[in-house]
Amino acid sequence: TDKDGSKTSSSTSLPPTNSVISNQLAMSHYNVGCTLQEEGKLDEAIKSYRDAIAEDDKFCDAHYNLANGKNTTQQQYTTIASLPLLWFPMSYMQYLIYMGCDLLLHSIYCFCWILIFLYGSLADVALQLQEMFEEAVAEYLKTISLNGQHQLAYYNLGYIYFNNLKRSQEGVKMLKKCLEIDPTDVDAQINMALAFNDL
Repeated sequence: TDKDGSKTSSSTSLPPTNSVISNQLAMSHYNVGCTLQEEGKLDEAIKSYRDAIAEDDKFCDAHYNLANGKNTTQQQYTTIASLPLLWFPMSYMQYLIYMGCDLLLHSIYCFCWILIFLYGSLADVALQLQEMFEEAVAEYLKTISLNGQHQLAYYNLGYIYFNNLKRSQEGVKMLKKCLEIDPTDVDAQINMALAFNDL
């Protein structure tokens, strides 16, 4: 389980487990994507998984790894985007203290505009994150449509539904399917209990 709660390690660097891939070009793109993902080059890995899917739209593991790539990218993007939003106001306040309180009245006006800019940036970040989650959801759903027993796809989809998209009812439904396949999955049991609390 990753620190964000999702599970992302099932198909990386393994041959496809649930379908026979006759398209060698699709398989080649998929293998490159797995290698790039292991090296932490997620944007390039995502492109390779997309290329594999373009060659063979029924390539279940490519859809699953693409969903995981989008999910991981979203988590990294959240962390990176939040850093300047935390650092800049603190640095600006330290500057004001260093320069003296006589600048405070003059600076309040500027600071208000800075806050407006930062909150506008937050809105842009929120929209981009929403789009990333929706794309990950679409790929997990495609994975499930190709392999109805893909336990990790159900788990990750349930987790995104209740934790990130605040759609707890759909999250519970997916986590139940996950537990039907593997009743011993402790993470799914915990997250389903959390999702039930949000209903």
